Order: sequence, then C-alpha cells, then structure tokens
Amino acid sequence: MGSYILDAGGQVDDAKHRRRRTKQCPFCAESIRFEAIKCRFCGEFLQGDRRRATARMNPDWEEAPYETEEDDEQDWEEEAQTEEDDECLFSGRPSIFALLGSIMATAALVVLLGFVWLNPVAHLVNRIPQVDLAASELGMVDLYADRIALGLAALALVVLAARVAALKRTTYEVTADRVELTRGLFSREVDNIDMFRIVDISLHRSVLDCILGIGTVVLSTKDDSDPYFEFVKVRGCRDLYNIVKKASLAADKQAGIFHVE
Repeated sequence: MGSYILDAGGQVDDAKHRRRRTKQCPFCAESIRFEAIKCRFCGEFLQGDRRRATARMNPDWEEAPYETEEDDEQDWEEEAQTEEDDECLFSGRPSIFALLGSIMATAALVVLLGFVWLNPVAHLVNRIPQVDLAASELGMVDLYADRIALGLAALALVVLAARVAALKRTTYEVTADRVELTRGLFSREVDNIDMFRIVDISLHRSVLDCILGIGTVVLSTKDDSDPYFEFVKVRGCRDLYNIVKKASLAADKQAGIFHVE
C-alpha cells in the first residue's frame, strides 16, 4: 500500500503525492516521474501523436502501473545488491616469472646454438677418426650445421614467445560468489568455480617467490572438473588469499553449507 502526504488540514495532498509517484517509460523501461510527458532517459514523448502511434503499432502494449517511491527505493536496493555481488574483489594475471624455468632453458639452448653457428663444425668433424671428407663436403657440413642451429634457435624463441603471450592472456577474477579464469591465445576459454564449492585454500611461496613478491594460491574444491584451482605466481598473493578466504566463508554462511572433511 502506498503512503500519502497530508496537508495542514489533514487532507491528502494530491499534488505532493503525485510528485512522489513514478511510472515506467514504455520505451526504455526507466522509472520517471508520474506527470512526465517526455522521458528524460530516451527522449521519447509519452503523450500525443507519438504515444498513439506506438499503441497502434503494438496492440498488446499496456502502460505499466506507476511505482511508488517505496517501490523505486526497493528496486534501487536490489540493483545495488546485484552490483555488489558482481563487484570484482581481485583481478590479476600470472607473473612472467612463472616461466622462469622455460626462459632460462631457452636462453641456454640459444647460447649453445649460437656457439655452433659461430664456430665451424668442419674442424670438429675433421678430428673424428676414420672420417675423411673433401673440402667441398666440409663446406656443406658447415652450411647445414649453421642452418640447423639458426632454425632451432628461432623455433625455441617462437615457442617461448607463444608461451609468454598465452600467459599474459590469462586473467583471474574473484567476486563475492565465484572465481573466474579466462585464458586462451587465439580463442578465449572461461572457467569459473562457485565460491561455496571451495573447501580449502593454501598459499605456496618459495624463497625466490618471496624475493620477487609473487606466490601461488591453490584452491581445493568440490568441483569435479576443477578439484584444484591455482592462481599461478600472482602478485598480491597474500591479499588474494585473505580475499578468497573471507568470500568463501561468507558464501558458505549464506548458503548454509558446512564442509566436512
């Protein structure tokens, strides 16, 4: 039941009551004042020729009932609650140091192949017993060795670059009700885990991780597809750990869930 405003004589003040009432625009569905003849959101006229034309084109169209101020406030509270649930509590990407081992291995391989390319292989072949090659044949050995060395070095660098690009295209997002992983280099794949499915959280940091300011947060879940979910080598790992822990407990409490080991 809507509320009414009384004037000094105790009668209903219709003018003030009309100012408090709202209605829904039939064109954009936004809430506007009850007396409005033109929507301030979409600019459409609500009366006159345009309104009649709309009614003719849409025979089933009916004017939405007006909303009281209390209904409007309730709608705003519901929208605010939805936005709060969808608010991103954490967003980040894996650190480039997650590929530190691959980077060091690739660097060592490129250095070795560079040594092969800079030094004639023919001299080494000549020192092998029972190998007697003509000068032209030794030249061909050098040529092929150089090409193979350059090709392998280029391939190693391309593979490393692809892995770095895929790593930097990976994003983690945490909201109040879910954890979301987006990954993929040429196509995007999105995985998510409901917060109430998280059973346990752990943080792993090596000495080097502590120096670099990164760490890996591991989630143990009741999700059959992702029983273990990892935030690999992310910055702000301690904050992430606390955020997920707090959100997980809140989700369990809201859903009335108790995890039993």
